[in-house]
Amino acid sequence: DTLLAVDMVEAAILKHCSEVLLISGDRDLRPAVSRARDYGLRVGLVVITDGEGSRGYSRRLQDEVDFTINIDPVEARNIYVLSMAK
Repeated sequence: DTLLAVDMVEAAILKHCSEVLLISGDRDLRPAVSRARDYGLRVGLVVITDGEGSRGYSRRLQDEVDFTINIDPVEARNIYVLSMAK
């Protein structure tokens, strides 16, 4: 999580990108998300949902990001499989 937070804030400061997508529900990332947004980075959160909602994702983290993308577990697995094939 620490490296992810540092990379995100560094990308924001150095203007390496305009948007990032987090696939993490860890509330400890809130300060990094806030800081990155202070530097103009748009931060999205990919939330893997099931029939009962988005368990395991910090509500406060979801409130901190600019947008969320909800995907179901099958889509998440397909994304993982495709990323591992490269």
